[in-house]
Amino acid sequence: TYAAKIRKDEARIDWSRSAVEIDRQVRAFNPWPVAETRLAGEQVRIWDAQPAADAVTTLPQTAPGEIVTATAGRIVVATGQGLLELLTLQFPGRKPLQARDVLNSRPLAGTRLGVASA
Repeated sequence: TYAAKIRKDEARIDWSRSAVEIDRQVRAFNPWPVAETRLAGEQVRIWDAQPAADAVTTLPQTAPGEIVTATAGRIVVATGQGLLELLTLQFPGRKPLQARDVLNSRPLAGTRLGVASA
């Protein structure tokens, strides 16, 4: 079976998709080209994620890509259907970090992923 060559732009996360689809995308594009999104105009690579086990649906007033929880070592993001927990992230020029280490270095509560600028 033949498949088309993977393009880097296919790795960009569309937060309006379901948490399960985004989780599969993150796993599919690891180790190359690595799923990515934007945070305040900066590229953020998502190396590992999983659908949040403690919630099945998003809050009604939550926009896809909005960080719902950024405490206690957990980063939980709203998607089009369900919530996704980000486990390992990488910022430009840095090594991949676990969610708890990212939260120690920068505040993420109330921010939104996937937007070109804040």
